[in-house]
Amino acid sequence: MIEDATAVNYESVWKAQINVRLLLLTSGAIALTLGLVYVVVQQAVRLLHVGWVESFEAVLGMYIILVTWRRPAWFWNDLKASWFRDVIGDTATTALCTIVGLVIAGLGAGRQWQLHAARQRCEQALSAATDSHARFEILYYQGVDGLLPALVRLPSSFTCEQLRHSIP
Repeated sequence: MIEDATAVNYESVWKAQINVRLLLLTSGAIALTLGLVYVVVQQAVRLLHVGWVESFEAVLGMYIILVTWRRPAWFWNDLKASWFRDVIGDTATTALCTIVGLVIAGLGAGRQWQLHAARQRCEQALSAATDSHARFEILYYQGVDGLLPALVRLPSSFTCEQLRHSIP
């Protein structure tokens, strides 16, 4: 009896050590990933003059697709991923994660494209304006009005003045 209790105790200690190592490995991989995503987004914002949130969404979506197809152990063997793989299978889980990544990347890229197009329309309208009153009307009463797609709660309306100065 005493030997069995000791064996179970050692086994639970061993499992706890494995869980702690796995937790540290996973958290380290997540921290490294977030740092890498942050650096890529910052460089995209600086070099391409695009919005930070939109760039983050696009890079995050592409990263989800990348880790889905590369299948690193910390991502693919996670409890939630394993549950999905058990319920719907590996192929369907890969397809689902790829679709989620495409939707996220598409939202970011689509929003950036719409903001860029609106900024171009504002610049064209301002260059065609003949007097200061017309420029004032364009700056403060024209722009993007309506819902722009986004993962996070962002403004959906911008005036031309905001498009020219507030958004990179």
